[in-house]
Amino acid sequence: MPEGPSILHLKHQLQPFKGKVVKHAGGYGDMPTEWLNGKKLLHIETWGKHLLLIFNNGTVRVHLGLFGDVVINER
Repeated sequence: MPEGPSILHLKHQLQPFKGKVVKHAGGYGDMPTEWLNGKKLLHIETWGKHLLLIFNNGTVRVHLGLFGDVVINER
C-alpha cells in the first residue's frame, strides 16, 4: 500500500511537468478529462495519501489505493 514517502517521491518525479501544458489526459476507466486538455499544471501538492494536480480551472485528486501505480510518459 502506498504510504507518505511514496506519495512524496511521486510528487518529486512529477516536478518536471509543473508549468507544462496537458496535451492529453486519460486513465483506465471513463472519467471526464476534456477540461484538462490545453491547461497548464500550476502546482503539485500532497494531502495524506492523495496527490493533487492543481490547474487554474480545477484540481485532479489521485489516490493510489492498495495497489496504486503511476506511469509517466509510458503506456
